[in-house]
Amino acid sequence: MLSRKRPRMRIIRRSTKHSQNAETIANNYDLLIQILVRLPVKSLLRFKSVSKTWHSIISNPEFSCHLFPDISGLVMRNLGSPADKPEYGFIPLGNKSSADDGPF
Repeated sequence: MLSRKRPRMRIIRRSTKHSQNAETIANNYDLLIQILVRLPVKSLLRFKSVSKTWHSIISNPEFSCHLFPDISGLVMRNLGSPADKPEYGFIPLGNKSSADDGPF
């Protein structure tokens, strides 16, 4: 019977300076938000599991206002239009005065 040797795991120690910088950023709420805002949404969804603080920041509805501050509506393609001549419509996201107006 052959015995297998386990590979040795190397322990990587982070420098104290690196740890202090990470802690400074983590404790500065505004700086952390400015960093998170610049990340792709897919990464943000993964980063919700980093800590309870990150989860609460990313899940906060006010945080999404930082992600998309200037969105006033959506432009959507009318699916009934032909592919060679697509038609588009604008759906405002703000308050509308008339509820019976359709998006197109």
